[in-house]
Amino acid sequence: MQAQKKSSSAVPQPGDDIVFSDKHSMSDYIIGNKIGQGAYAVVHIGMHRKLNKKVALKIYEKEKIKDI
Repeated sequence: MQAQKKSSSAVPQPGDDIVFSDKHSMSDYIIGNKIGQGAYAVVHIGMHRKLNKKVALKIYEKEKIKDI
């Protein structure tokens, strides 16, 4: 896992990593086509609405991870 790059300004710069946290929610993203699937999650291509940056969104199904 890459560490989040630090920027001199509060606004993320091109190349900065987006880290999902309390500051981000699913409503911040446009969810596109499914690009992968595993036992517990589905991966979709996405776009961050404000930053206009392409991302991969790994979406876990809560019912499946309760067994872990």
